Amino acid sequence: MSSSTESKMAMAKTVVSSIGSVVAASMVVRSVARDYLPSEFQDYLYYGFRNFINKFFRQLTVVIYEFDGIQENDIYNAATLYLGSRISTKTHRIKINKNTSEENINIAMEIKDEFVDIFNGVKFKWSLVCKEQPTIKYHNYNNGGSTSRSDQRSLELTFHRKHKDLALNEYLSFILNDAKTRKREDKTVKIFTTQYETEWTSVNLDHPAKFATLAMDIDVKERVMKDLDRFVERREYYRKVGKAWKRGYLLSGPPGTGKSSLVAAMANYLNFDIYDLELTDIRSNSDLRRLLVTTANRSIVVVEDIDCSAELHDREDAKEVVRENDQYQEYRVTLSGFLNFIDGLWSSCGDERIIIFTTNRKDKLDPALLRPGRMDVHINMSYCTQSGFRLLASNYLGITQHSLFEQIEDLIGEAEVTPAEAIPIYHPATFATLAMDTDVKEKVMKDLDRFVERREYYRKVGKAWKRGYLLYGPPGTGKSSLVAAMANYLNFDIYDLELTDIRSNAELRRLLVTTANRSILVVEDIDCSAELHDREEVVRDNGKQEEYRVTLSGFLNFIDGLWSSCGDERIIVFTTNRKEKLDPALLRAGRMDVHINMSYCTPSGFRLLASNYLGITQHDLFEEIEDLIGEAEVTPAEVAEQLLQEDDPDIALGGLIEFFDVKRKQNEETKAKAKDLAAKEIEKSEIVRESV
Repeated sequence: MSSSTESKMAMAKTVVSSIGSVVAASMVVRSVARDYLPSEFQDYLYYGFRNFINKFFRQLTVVIYEFDGIQENDIYNAATLYLGSRISTKTHRIKINKNTSEENINIAMEIKDEFVDIFNGVKFKWSLVCKEQPTIKYHNYNNGGSTSRSDQRSLELTFHRKHKDLALNEYLSFILNDAKTRKREDKTVKIFTTQYETEWTSVNLDHPAKFATLAMDIDVKERVMKDLDRFVERREYYRKVGKAWKRGYLLSGPPGTGKSSLVAAMANYLNFDIYDLELTDIRSNSDLRRLLVTTANRSIVVVEDIDCSAELHDREDAKEVVRENDQYQEYRVTLSGFLNFIDGLWSSCGDERIIIFTTNRKDKLDPALLRPGRMDVHINMSYCTQSGFRLLASNYLGITQHSLFEQIEDLIGEAEVTPAEAIPIYHPATFATLAMDTDVKEKVMKDLDRFVERREYYRKVGKAWKRGYLLYGPPGTGKSSLVAAMANYLNFDIYDLELTDIRSNAELRRLLVTTANRSILVVEDIDCSAELHDREEVVRDNGKQEEYRVTLSGFLNFIDGLWSSCGDERIIVFTTNRKEKLDPALLRAGRMDVHINMSYCTPSGFRLLASNYLGITQHDLFEEIEDLIGEAEVTPAEVAEQLLQEDDPDIALGGLIEFFDVKRKQNEETKAKAKDLAAKEIEKSEIVRESV
């Protein structure tokens, strides 16, 4: 053996011996560290060593955990759905499952498996990791139950460091959007109903109704579909004009004309869930709000037979208590509370919502329910027509022509049969977007600015740092929108106070002291709230005493008495349609400091609406419209609804002029009838006087 070979072997032995010594020493150090070093110091050494090693590698790993605390991680869920759709033939193991409420089988990666994805020519390697951890129990406050977890799952995304921006800014965004699209495509439409008054429970909606099979006039169907398409495409438009992204429909007509089928067809067309709201099952306005805030976006809220639901047909008699068979019975939901649900402050708690009301008797509904902004689209579900009959014949008999068709079509108009009867034969708001006079808006903003800057002034003069506003005017003049604009302008929270839900003055005080500073307290429709038009605290009826929930004296104490000083920088806003109904004690300065008349739409208000909705600041028809607007007596909500009908300014403004002309004639007829009625009353009183 040559000397060079011997020297190489000696060197190899030395290297192996050195490696063995290093390994042995590291094992001893590791054993000593485990036994004697604190766990925190061990972690410090481990992460320091790992960071040192990572400096020599070009790969970056992003860890996406399944849960962030007790909340699910949307990126993890989206990536799981995305990877399940990208499983290739090179994948060795997959996990599948199917829930009873789902039609399709779900495919996902299995633990310790890997998958390589290509995005924009860049390789991204995914792996699913699961680590054991001490069992942790979580209490579910929604249903009172609890869950436990003993493992921690995560997805690890590995890629070259130079592609970090691509991965974080484009790749993950692409995955989130892809998962959102897949969820919508695979979604099973559900219908929800209430349980325990304030909770929803659901089942799959298997209703087969579609617009193609709906026995309605083609023109009406196309109008509805066009309106729905227009609605879902206008998210940014609604934000721009300061309106909640919602749409209201009123379906009216005799029983059996297909109202429920149209609702199902709309849900299937949009792939929206349905929330079936039974108002007679709801105990109070507060319960209604709790239900509303738990409904999902992209949904349809349905109130069927609204003419029979609660006491919503009479504002005058919307008192808190009525006598029925000598027993007191509470109204479950008041009209003011329901109107707030439709287009008040609470209507903006969610996006892309459709609210549908059905009724057999449109004439029974309170006019306040019918205006644009609440029921935007009115659809008359009429008796079966000739085109409806032909569609039913095609659906149920599979024929498009027959020798008897002409005779049937001649008879169908006289018979007045519904499609159901024919079926057995076949089956966010700002001041900038607010449609108010510029002078009024500037007055409000200046008053708000002056109020928030005067803390020391209020302390100096010994007054509670608060300000009261009264907003009064007809429905649809923008009272709720003004409140929202004030809150956005000041960045104040809103406390919506429903007096009919408060049992006593003491409960009112307890609520008041828990409200935060820099906030707005709102009492909507105060003319309908509690018994504030009567200063007596107790009324005697048949020898029994009945306390009002909130008395006038207690309410006045809330506004400017001792309890009003429990907090700083507060604004109290009252709204009413009937200022004359309020007790004079409520109206004085110090209680309602600023009175704002929310009038009908003015020329300046119209110009702002035209700018918001049509994107124009001048047009040849503006002068004619401004001449008509005073006589028409229309609200900003009515003008906005007309401008929503068309994108073409010429068509939209022409339609608005026609609408004004119709309103003007209606106003003249109403005034003439009122004049005749007044004359008859005078004549009647004179006859009575002469007889006396």
